[in-house]
Amino acid sequence: MSFRPAAHVLLALIILAGIVGLWAGESFPPVWRILADFSVFGLAFEFWRCRSVQINIERADREALHLGRDESIELRFHNQSDRLLSLQYQPDFPDAIHTPHYLNHFTVAGNSSASMQFAVRAVAVGEYRLPTARIRIAGPLGLSWWTRFVTVDVPFAVIPDTLRKRGQRQGTVEAEGLRTGITGKGLELHHLREYRPGDPRQTIDWKASARLGSWMTRVHIRELELRIVVLLDTGRTSRLAMAGLDQLGHYINVTARLLEYAALHDDQVGLVIASDGGIQSIPPANGFAAVHRIRSALGALKVSEAHTDLMGAAMAVRRMVSQRCLVFLLSDLEQGTTGNPLAAAIRTLAPKHLPVAVGMVSPEVHQLAEGEALNWLDPWNAAAARTWRQQLDSSAESLRRMGAIALTATPDELEARVFDTYRTLRLQRRAG
Repeated sequence: MSFRPAAHVLLALIILAGIVGLWAGESFPPVWRILADFSVFGLAFEFWRCRSVQINIERADREALHLGRDESIELRFHNQSDRLLSLQYQPDFPDAIHTPHYLNHFTVAGNSSASMQFAVRAVAVGEYRLPTARIRIAGPLGLSWWTRFVTVDVPFAVIPDTLRKRGQRQGTVEAEGLRTGITGKGLELHHLREYRPGDPRQTIDWKASARLGSWMTRVHIRELELRIVVLLDTGRTSRLAMAGLDQLGHYINVTARLLEYAALHDDQVGLVIASDGGIQSIPPANGFAAVHRIRSALGALKVSEAHTDLMGAAMAVRRMVSQRCLVFLLSDLEQGTTGNPLAAAIRTLAPKHLPVAVGMVSPEVHQLAEGEALNWLDPWNAAAARTWRQQLDSSAESLRRMGAIALTATPDELEARVFDTYRTLRLQRRAG
């Protein structure tokens, strides 16, 4: 319970009436007692009325939230009483869902409902629920706010991000944007699929299009030769937070979007996850059934509490894929020096496969290394940042000498760098 302005005014009147009564003596009526009695009975009446109020909360939209996106959640508040309710609610969502913590004040008519939109940003994949909600109800006499804990069961599903149209977010790509120029130039027809904007005209099967009444494109076997496997490291170093997500969150998003993008263009996609619970493998396959399996696996990932077995994950790739493939290894590139697990994994993959080692660097490191010194400690911080950056560059160069392509990028650059590398290698057919 917390007092409203009317209660403070009433309390001030009680004090004032008491002081006046002391000065005036017994001839002055006991106004303060009347006001005090009114306050006590008024608060008791409000408590009784608010205790009997029934409020239900449900989520109006049941759609899953996407990791890292700025989205909104709509909650619907049902008032099952006959009177107008004035409510205050401050969202208290699970830790994996960030939202501004400001107090929302709204009214709900009797036997009616009201909806409220809350801006949210999911920062971890998984299934979450909101078990209880704390609501404050205004008393009918305007004296106080009464707190009620409402039992709810609001589900929140957070899934990896998906492809978007160009221009919706910096660094994103368009699903139809990749056309390699080799579509339809294989030696043997594999299957027909619906025409997609950007397909070369010479790949259209005119007879099949006439029979089916829609444009159809020929897909040849050579287009299925490119296999992509993402080896994802969920070790404890992936807990490092950058740009609103931890490192694992960024890797989950770029993996989901890259493999969805590749599947759109008839490449085989697979996934190997290195976690403290062991190695999980999804063999490369075509189509969105494979993408669905991969997204389901990504949607259950958590940061491991210990270092993972990258060497075992690399061996799983070799056992799983007999032909040459493109392997994106998402990990901490500081482990790339000779003798470390990442270097051993690269040596296991190359030269049979083409490994692409991808690591992230916080933009704060560059700011510390290049920023202006404002106090006596800043030069030491800058020197440490430059040393760390040199070590990372040395590690990346060491991986390149082992036969890998090494990429380091900030969160804003990560997706563009990975997709550009994929497009280039696909055009060159280096992993086919």
